Amino acid sequence: MELNQFFGDLNENKQTQNGFKIYQLFFFRIIKRRWYLPGTPEITVDELFDRINTNQTPLIIDTRDRKEYDGADGAYKTTGHIPNSSQYP
Repeated sequence: MELNQFFGDLNENKQTQNGFKIYQLFFFRIIKRRWYLPGTPEITVDELFDRINTNQTPLIIDTRDRKEYDGADGAYKTTGHIPNSSQYP
């Protein structure tokens, strides 16, 4: 193998690695922003608790499976679900 060919391969690998790093940064920024929905108001846990206990009951949809929702499985065994929430598979 010639020296130029060897170093050429190293440069291509470095370019690929740099491209992958750029892709990772771009991808994770998109994912990070995806979890935030602009225009959707956010409330604190205390505000949610207050609303659950008043006439302003919010619509809470629990997407966990039925066993977790009912408190029959795993870490949620004793707690179950948030009062007045609906379970949706």
